[in-house]
Amino acid sequence: MKKGIINSLSWVFKTMYSLSVVAFAGIIIGTIISPLINHSTGSDILNYSLSTHIKLPVSYEIWNDGEFSNNASLNVNEISLSVNSIWYRVLDIISSLITYGCVAWVFKLLSEIFKSLSQSIKEVQFFDLENYTKIKRIGFISLGFHVYGFVESICIAWLFIDELSIGGKAVSYGPDLSDLSHLFPILIIFVIAEVYKAGIKLKEESELTI
Repeated sequence: MKKGIINSLSWVFKTMYSLSVVAFAGIIIGTIISPLINHSTGSDILNYSLSTHIKLPVSYEIWNDGEFSNNASLNVNEISLSVNSIWYRVLDIISSLITYGCVAWVFKLLSEIFKSLSQSIKEVQFFDLENYTKIKRIGFISLGFHVYGFVESICIAWLFIDELSIGGKAVSYGPDLSDLSHLFPILIIFVIAEVYKAGIKLKEESELTI
């Protein structure tokens, strides 16, 4: 039963890895072909995870001829930019390549880990140093990806966006700090890696005792 589940997970991650590689290749091919078949000078719509907090005047009508007007606080956590600059497009392509590249790498490692675990069930060797290295590598890939996303948001907010206004009010954007909450699941990956490493040490000690 356990082996069947592990084999199924290995197959799922291997399939996801293949799809990620196809998406990665699709981005490269699309980048090459797009300028050849699309001669329009229209703008591209790019989405970035940025945040700001502003106050805008609002008013609404109350039932029975009442009316209210005041200032409302507004939190904005994502921005869509309509751009026609080559630099934005290059940055978006690089971001997409990094995203799908990291996803493909992680799925590849997960597939290899579960394939190794499936083989370990036969040999009753559940703890392997190579799997520990792969688990830790997944943690570093995830950490690097989120650090890149945060740095990209800083570059977009502080270097590329100028004189942005909402409701006639000038606003300044910054990176969305709520994205830092994604670091906690990454820390769990490192914890799992260290627990797995402890299992390896226990296995080695038991072998020495025997």
